[in-house]
Amino acid sequence: MSKEFTAYEERYLALMDELESGAGVRVLAEERGPVVTAYGDAETVLAKIARRFDLVLDPSSRSRVLRFRKLACQWEISGPGPTLAGEFGLKNLYTSITTGPLEIAQDFSSAADRRLAAELRLLDDQPEGGAGSFTALRMQPGVPLPEIWHFTVAHGFCRLDVGYAEYLDRLLVTKGTYGWQYLFADVSLRDPEFIHVRGRLSAMLSVFPKLFPEHDYSDLRARLEARA
Repeated sequence: MSKEFTAYEERYLALMDELESGAGVRVLAEERGPVVTAYGDAETVLAKIARRFDLVLDPSSRSRVLRFRKLACQWEISGPGPTLAGEFGLKNLYTSITTGPLEIAQDFSSAADRRLAAELRLLDDQPEGGAGSFTALRMQPGVPLPEIWHFTVAHGFCRLDVGYAEYLDRLLVTKGTYGWQYLFADVSLRDPEFIHVRGRLSAMLSVFPKLFPEHDYSDLRARLEARA
C-alpha cells in the first residue's frame, strides 16, 4: 500500500501547518506520527473492525480514516486579544479499537463510570493542557454504531451528538480548542460549572474567523448561542 497521504490526511497536515503559521499562535508541542500501512486502506480497516467487533461506522467514515500512528498538537494564542488554547491527540482508529479498554477504566469511583469506561476506546486525548480530558468511541454488545463520549475531570462523562466522521470534521475547524466538544453535547453553558468553557468558546468564535477565515463558523456560533 502506498504511503502517500490520502486527501483527508492532507487536510489534517494542513491544519497543523495552519497552526504553525497562524499570527500569534504558539505551537507548544506537536507529533506527526508515521502513516501505518500494515492494516490496509480505509475500506479494509473498516471491514476488519466490522468483522472482528461487529462495529459499523457511518459510510462517510470511509473517506476520513486517518492512518497516522498519532497526530497531535498543543497550541496557545496570546496577545492583545483574547487568550485561547487547545490540543488534540488523534489515535490510529484500528489500533485504538484493538488495544482494548482504557487503562484508567477501573480507576473511577462510580460503578456506572467504570462500566462505561470499560466500553470506551480512545479516539482523541488532551494529556498536556487538557488535564487528562479525552474523547472515545463506545463499543456496546449488539450496538453496531458507536457513540462518541467526552470526558473531563471537571464535568465527567458526556455523550456527544456526533459520529466518528463528524467529530473529525469539526475538529478541523475548532482545532482542538479546549471545551469545543460541549457545542455538541446536551448541556447548558449558562450553568456556572461551564463558565470557563463558555468563555473559551466565545473567544474562539471571536478570534478564529479573523485568523482562519477560510472556514465557516456559522453552525458553531449558532450552537454556542443555543447553549449560552
